[in-house]
Amino acid sequence: MTPAEAVRKATGILGGQTALASRLDVRTPTVSQWCSGGRPVPVARAIQVEALTTERDFCTRGIPMTYNTGNALGSSDVLDLNDNAVNLDWFANGPAAFYPDRFGTFR
Repeated sequence: MTPAEAVRKATGILGGQTALASRLDVRTPTVSQWCSGGRPVPVARAIQVEALTTERDFCTRGIPMTYNTGNALGSSDVLDLNDNAVNLDWFANGPAAFYPDRFGTFR
C-alpha cells in the first residue's frame, strides 16, 4: 500500500479528511493533497497514519480506552491506571512507531 492509499484508507476509517487532519494536527487541504497524490506524505505523518489505522481493532482514538475519564495528568484514579496500563502495553509491544496517549498526543 502506498502512503497516499494509506491516507485514503485512514480517511474512511476516521470519518473523512477533516477528521484525519484534526487527528494529525494538519490542515484539511494538506490531507486532500496527500490523498490525490499531489503532495507526498511525509514519513513521520505516514507513521502516524499507520498508528491510527493498523490492522488491529483500534477505536477512533487510536488505542482502545476502556474508561477514558479525561482526568488530569497524574490522576491516581484506578480507571486511569487501567487505561494507562493498556497504553503502556501498546507503546512497548504494538506494531506502530507512535501511539496517541490518553490525551490524544502522539508519543
